Amino acid sequence: NTFYGWGFSRNNKPQKKFKKLKIRDSSQKRVLWIEDSVLPSFYFCTMPQHHYQSISRETKNYIFNELRYGNFQYSNLYHPDLKSNLYNKLRKDDYAISGNGPSEDLIMQDDILIFDNSGATLIHFAIENEISFYQIISRLDFENFTDLQKEFFLILYKYDFGIFNDEENKLSNSISKIKLNSNHSLPKELIDFYERTFK
Repeated sequence: NTFYGWGFSRNNKPQKKFKKLKIRDSSQKRVLWIEDSVLPSFYFCTMPQHHYQSISRETKNYIFNELRYGNFQYSNLYHPDLKSNLYNKLRKDDYAISGNGPSEDLIMQDDILIFDNSGATLIHFAIENEISFYQIISRLDFENFTDLQKEFFLILYKYDFGIFNDEENKLSNSISKIKLNSNHSLPKELIDFYERTFK
């Protein structure tokens, strides 16, 4: 009768689902769009805000247009296994890795991840392994966040990792900066918040 979360809920338990990556150098900073999975209709009753994010065409179109504007190569990774039809005309696989196993086995530390929702479990994987990532949401999504969710997103926003889906060219410009900076890393403020909230 008790629901446990990973940090933002009234009752929480630390997640230990994802492994730590060994340090691996990659010759390029790949851009990987982590798709939201197909959600059961029941989720509309239990997690309505995540449901609305998962079906948001505005956010998905924003990401697609930003990647096209920046002329970036990218691959979509679907997590966990079910491909959503909402990505059909937006999906690419420039790195020929989609469908080659669980996403956490395909991601490397120098990759750049894009999440189009706030509830992706792989966000934890990214922070645990200090992988650069973006969270793209609408302003209405933000208004529906809890106070802790807002605090988390505002840290992301402060460092251009949190982006609203109406901020033209912001995502493409930020990705370009990361690709040009060989010493880029997640901000300490974000990691400290994660350690304090989710551990």
